[in-house]
Amino acid sequence: MRNSCSTREWYRERIAKLDTSTEVGRRARLVFFATEGAFILRAFGFMNIDQQEWDEIFTDIEMFLSAKI
Repeated sequence: MRNSCSTREWYRERIAKLDTSTEVGRRARLVFFATEGAFILRAFGFMNIDQQEWDEIFTDIEMFLSAKI
């Protein structure tokens, strides 16, 4: 339980640093969640993601952050 509390704090601190009253801040929050989600899916084996697909996912995430898609 103590570990999950510190993990929740860590995530909350990251999100608190974003200005979600702006479009850029909201995009950054979505990028953060997408990145974390992709990592968890791959790390826990919920999805088999090879290196090419992994690179493509993060290219898409970067493009979204810079509003190119």
